[in-house]
Amino acid sequence: MASLDTKNEDLNSLKMLSSSEHWGNNQLPIQFMKELNIQTKSTKNNICIRDDTVFKYYEDTDTLLIYFAKATSGVIRQSREPNDYTLASYDGDDKIVSFEIWEASKLLCCHLFDTSEMIDNKPPLSLYPICYEDRDELEILLIGSKPSFITFKKTEDKDFEVGMNDENKIVTLLFHNVSSRLAKTLPEKEREKLAEEARLRSLEDAKWDRLLLNKQDEYRQFIQHHHANTIPTKMP
Repeated sequence: MASLDTKNEDLNSLKMLSSSEHWGNNQLPIQFMKELNIQTKSTKNNICIRDDTVFKYYEDTDTLLIYFAKATSGVIRQSREPNDYTLASYDGDDKIVSFEIWEASKLLCCHLFDTSEMIDNKPPLSLYPICYEDRDELEILLIGSKPSFITFKKTEDKDFEVGMNDENKIVTLLFHNVSSRLAKTLPEKEREKLAEEARLRSLEDAKWDRLLLNKQDEYRQFIQHHHANTIPTKMP
């Protein structure tokens, strides 16, 4: 496949990926299929695609966001940074709902243009959510062919590692203990309940914010009144 050069004027017409939802690939990469085909018939097929994974790319913030479940209002309860360039968002059971990578165009091994062409010798983003059922792991492979050399770097979250190629670019994300650590989309009724609970919390927070502001105003008025009525003592 030919590679376009970013200095080439042809790139002026190219757009980045849109911020709409994109589904992960629903088939294993050809590389994986070939490996499965050479296994004996008695070998258990324990590699499959997680078919409910979607992603978005936000060009204005250069952020790649990956969703493992629908993040409707109230589903996400907290967020933490596993390292300096990623953010994981968790539900009320401390399961990962979504995952984002900052400065994606600089850190990923692939480009983020809306084209299947190679650009500056970088392949396009082609997200494969690959489940290893016997190991209870999920690998988010970002390109169609897995390099032979990958260095996995641990993060603050013991169940998450980042896979880097020999150019120190992100190739893959590896999640361990996925059956207990990754969220699944809740039924609509449960999501509606969480959304209502989130709305009530927001109203309660707004109420306390108003009370705090009123108290601060009362205190400022008291101080101003106190200073206005204080007569300076003359020195003898």
